Amino acid sequence: MKRLCVVMGVFGMLASGLWLSAGMPRTDAGDRPRTTVSGPVPPCSIVVLTSPRGNEIWPANATRTIAWYSSETTGTVTLELFRDGTLLGTIAEGIPLKQNAYAWKVGVLKEGTAPEGEGYKVRITLVGDKSASDMNDKPFVIGSKPVLRLLAPNTNLVLARGSSYAVAWKAVGLDGLCRLELFKDGVRQGTIAEDLPVEIPFYNWTVGTLLDGSGETQTGYKVRIVAKGRDLADSSDKPFAIADKPFLSLTSPNGGEEWTIGQTYKITWASSQVNGLCSLFLYKNGKPAGPIAEDLEISDGSYSWKAVADLDAFTPLGCLGDYKVKIKAQSMKFCDFSNRRFDLIEAKAEIVDRACVDLSRIP
Repeated sequence: MKRLCVVMGVFGMLASGLWLSAGMPRTDAGDRPRTTVSGPVPPCSIVVLTSPRGNEIWPANATRTIAWYSSETTGTVTLELFRDGTLLGTIAEGIPLKQNAYAWKVGVLKEGTAPEGEGYKVRITLVGDKSASDMNDKPFVIGSKPVLRLLAPNTNLVLARGSSYAVAWKAVGLDGLCRLELFKDGVRQGTIAEDLPVEIPFYNWTVGTLLDGSGETQTGYKVRIVAKGRDLADSSDKPFAIADKPFLSLTSPNGGEEWTIGQTYKITWASSQVNGLCSLFLYKNGKPAGPIAEDLEISDGSYSWKAVADLDAFTPLGCLGDYKVKIKAQSMKFCDFSNRRFDLIEAKAEIVDRACVDLSRIP
């Protein structure tokens, strides 16, 4: 996405004639699809950071190259280091823009030294134009070891057996596969899931189910994540409980899906001791976008939805943002959302060259 933005900046003089309509596939978990963007190309940053890109492990005091690209050749840039969104200090300033690279002794700042750890990002800014700035999308690690951290479940929870729960983790400097295990009072109960890509940071677990057994309705449970082939693992900080209790749980879409507008998909749910009728709603960026269906029997467990069948019935959606579905029982106080965001995308992408420009010449 950033490189497209730079290209458009380089060819900004064509903005009055070049229009874009795109349905781009997801490139990774943090890069959202962009669809149905039409109109004059907006101004873009003319500086793009190309290294670090994120997920690297840079040893402290080793020399690594911070690199960037720009359509301009004059001016200077400032490099700054952030950790978890907080500015730590200045790496360097007054660097010629056309140099396109800076050899950094990792961790060294004008104000001192950054400690080893995770969550680091570099920001590059064109001096005199703060809008011309960029930062790596994903954090990197300063140190010698990759990071694997379980994020959820991590507190004292009571999870309903049979409901859907998103086990979540953070991995930096890691690739390959991982395994999720269930422990009770320090004793391994079984495997929740095997051979999960570690870079996809969540797994929708049907609570209590194991590949080699089941979790009883008791307290003292923890989840453990293990990086396969690596001496790296992490567990829940605090125990949680599994209980047999009434629940209504949405199971699809539950995060990571890409649903094409106009196609029909099944919205599914699970329930226990909750009867009667339910309604389905679409949410965008945490706000209601409109009703999907009403007066559905909870016992049916699914509904076939033609994705955004009637756009006029919804708040204007575009196709940007985070989508979730909410299910709500009509006569009882039970409701649930998708565990994580899913995508609504156009059927195909199209670039229309209304200025008769030879787009094949754009690098």
